[in-house]
Amino acid sequence: GNADVALQACLALCKLAGHHTDNQGKIMAAGGLERIMTAMDIHTGNADVQMQACGALYSLAHDNTDNQEKIVAAGGLKRITVLMGTHKGKADLTLACAALSLLALRNADNQGKIMAGGGLERIMEAMDTHKGDLAVQWTACNALSALALDNTENQGKIIAA
Repeated sequence: GNADVALQACLALCKLAGHHTDNQGKIMAAGGLERIMTAMDIHTGNADVQMQACGALYSLAHDNTDNQEKIVAAGGLKRITVLMGTHKGKADLTLACAALSLLALRNADNQGKIMAGGGLERIMEAMDTHKGDLAVQWTACNALSALALDNTENQGKIIAA
């Protein structure tokens, strides 16, 4: 697969799904999630594709708990945390942090999976690596907040980090 095509496809899916429940369902039904996962798998070394894929996942998950569950079941959390480690110094991790935030919000199961999968460490690394980037700091703080919401165990781990 061509990285430029994958990048543009993920960007298009991000824009089509954003705040549009009907489009989110149509994209999922047409295999959009599988295509995003494939793009992430094929282009692991391309930070731009990885970040736009996170943007597409964010848009599919926005206000859609069914899609959030499908993204997690398809391995989305693992892919996001892996790419955050792989591209921590080379990429703007705003969209990755935003995607983790949405997947963790008000979902104790996902909060646990993110924590167990190294998500806390990746978020803290993003904050350390991108100290001067307000967008990364803001979305990373949102992700930490989503991980801590109604979760005493995670609150303790976040404070300790």
